[in-house]
Amino acid sequence: MKNREELQQYKVKEIKKMYPDHKYKVGMTKEAYIDKILAPKGLGDTIEKITTATGIKKAVEFVSEKTGIDCGCEERKQKLNQLFPYNKPNCMSEEQLNEWNSTITEIKKTNTITAKQQDTIILLLKEVLNMSISKDNCRTCNGEIWKKYIDMIDKVAAEHKK
Repeated sequence: MKNREELQQYKVKEIKKMYPDHKYKVGMTKEAYIDKILAPKGLGDTIEKITTATGIKKAVEFVSEKTGIDCGCEERKQKLNQLFPYNKPNCMSEEQLNEWNSTITEIKKTNTITAKQQDTIILLLKEVLNMSISKDNCRTCNGEIWKKYIDMIDKVAAEHKK
């Protein structure tokens, strides 16, 4: 890869291979969707961009190819993204939005959160808000914390509806 444009074109081709029939969010152009996917998700993506721009990545790939030893760059990038995410929310799919609407309607109706609703909230926090959270983390969560989580998901859902 010689420059950023070639890297972007390569990633676009890979994305199209992985998601040939992907449905884009209503009103979102294919270019906007690809830009969203290519946006850095965390520290690992930023480091990859820097090492690509400075030629370090190309040098490492050269040495890796000559020695036959994998440099581990992709795994390291994924791990750094997981440890240090930028927490830019992903677009909600229609399925996620429908699940959220039904969940939040029931929560407001009963003013309680069931275990199933907690699972839905945790899943959306992971998938949409890129949060590292599990049910184990939330065993001692009080109502204020759940309200905070609900507000966070509501904000993304409201953006989806625009």
